[in-house]
Amino acid sequence: MLLFYGASVSKVGQEFLWQYFKENMGFLAEKFGGVGSSLFQRCLKLAIERQCSDEFVQEVENHFCKSLSSQDMQTLDRPIKQATESVRLNKKLLQSNLADIDAFLTAQGM
Repeated sequence: MLLFYGASVSKVGQEFLWQYFKENMGFLAEKFGGVGSSLFQRCLKLAIERQCSDEFVQEVENHFCKSLSSQDMQTLDRPIKQATESVRLNKKLLQSNLADIDAFLTAQGM
């Protein structure tokens, strides 16, 4: 769990987390007691929810549709929807503040 919390604070860490989660989803489910486990679901959310693009949402949805059984998909439907909704909200927040962020970074010489 500490890996997920620590890595989720940077863009590189977020990309690593998603890749790690995709590649080790079966192991994590087994280790944490199945896809219904709150620990597994928290890892799922941490691997997804700090991104901010529609393309990423599509990748997540496609991955789970291909990788999960119908029973597991039913179990994870709500956590996946919550995480992808966070991504969509992050995108809207970024878009609505883009001019202010740009002005701040320009003022800082970045």
